[in-house]
Amino acid sequence: MAFAKRSSTESHSRAFTRLELIVVSATFCMLALLALPLLGNTSMRSNQTSCLNNLRQIGIAFQAWGSDHSDNRPWFVLTNEGGTYAHPARGNAYFHYTVLSNHLSPTVLIDPAETHPSKRTATTWNFSPGGFLSLKNNALSYMFSLHTQILGATDILSADRNVQFAYGSACPFGGGIPAQLFDAAYSFRGWTNGPHGIAGNMLLNDGHVEYANQPRLRAISLQNSQGYPGGADHVVTPF
Repeated sequence: MAFAKRSSTESHSRAFTRLELIVVSATFCMLALLALPLLGNTSMRSNQTSCLNNLRQIGIAFQAWGSDHSDNRPWFVLTNEGGTYAHPARGNAYFHYTVLSNHLSPTVLIDPAETHPSKRTATTWNFSPGGFLSLKNNALSYMFSLHTQILGATDILSADRNVQFAYGSACPFGGGIPAQLFDAAYSFRGWTNGPHGIAGNMLLNDGHVEYANQPRLRAISLQNSQGYPGGADHVVTPF
């Protein structure tokens, strides 16, 4: 059976011309460029949500630990009673989180948006490679406040690490823990440019978590720092 021969005109009509290919390619490139910011925003929102969830779990863990220790924080409880008070390692932020090992996974202690090159996610609490006790402060993204007591509902218990401080100062709580002074009443410096921009996430003592910009951080800190030594004045950071 003979097949009809296609004309050259018919063949050309079924194929894209070079100009059409250029136009289609350019269109796809433009759509990709438009989509990139949307994908980036989605990733940022996901990291933001994950960070808040991390802090929420940290708050639950501190609450659970406190319920077994007369409603205290670890830095108010003697080492031989399970706390961190006056321990030689008390100047290291990571050490105060080790008491939460029965209530928390160490993976929660790294911000998913963490950008510092030394930071790593710990997979266990022990001294094994990749363990929290091996990585120490490198496995921690969150600072904590030494002045936080159970009854101070709006005290800042923990927060992202990117806060500017006035100066270093030994805190009488916890047996003279080396700490940083964060006093909004007299020397507020706010957030640095960290994993979430010039802002951060914070965990309040009542378990509430929130994303805070500079004015919000100052407002929360001011209402607690006026009654020194109450409030969130001395903090220990993971560096």
